[in-house]
Amino acid sequence: MTPLVTSVRFLHASALDRQQGLLGWAEFTLHGQLRISGSTVRRTRGGRVRAFGPERIDRLGRLHRVVDVLDAELEREIEEQLLVALKAQGVLP
Repeated sequence: MTPLVTSVRFLHASALDRQQGLLGWAEFTLHGQLRISGSTVRRTRGGRVRAFGPERIDRLGRLHRVVDVLDAELEREIEEQLLVALKAQGVLP
């Protein structure tokens, strides 16, 4: 299945967060049927820009994915389409 990422919106992180690599948060629609919000867009230590699905931290400080894509190839395709859309909007270089 080829993902279809549309209706992409972006909220920029603060200057302090950007210094730590967090560029902001993305919201998008997948296949016109599912709205995903709270995805983080980060610059890695190696300089790559990556998008990660929304996560939450429980009261013990453990991280849990809110949306878990079970197919790694599909997850990479969604990430790629999201980053391409953000670049087309001028949000990312």
